[in-house]
Amino acid sequence: MNLGLIAPLSRRSLGALLFVAVATTACAERDRLTFFNPSSGLGPTIDIQVPSRDTTVLVGSNVLVAGLAIDLDSVDVVLFDIIGGNVAFPPLDTNADTVVFSITVPTSGLRPDDTVIVAIFGIDVLGERGDTAFRRLALQ
Repeated sequence: MNLGLIAPLSRRSLGALLFVAVATTACAERDRLTFFNPSSGLGPTIDIQVPSRDTTVLVGSNVLVAGLAIDLDSVDVVLFDIIGGNVAFPPLDTNADTVVFSITVPTSGLRPDDTVIVAIFGIDVLGERGDTAFRRLALQ
């Protein structure tokens, strides 16, 4: 016989009441999880795949230089420095763990026995600079 003094709780109401009781007591008594910055402390790794090593090319040819920039913190920018050539490339802005890059280095206007050095490095989103990768292009 129900005298109307106590109304039965529905399952939803009982679950909500239990959740509030547990959350209220648990929040004040235990430490919170903390996540550390996953930074490796290193900048992006540059892997020049084409050409696979220093090489000799004919004066006047266009040389493809291509490869990957890899960083688990995410590559922010890839920079290209052409030493001994008469071309410049803008930075490659990105925001990915792995970046595919390719540039074409012209050798027109240069002379046989000149050398062009292609230097490539990257900076990750945390501002960490990676080592520079080089390819030497000897002209003939």
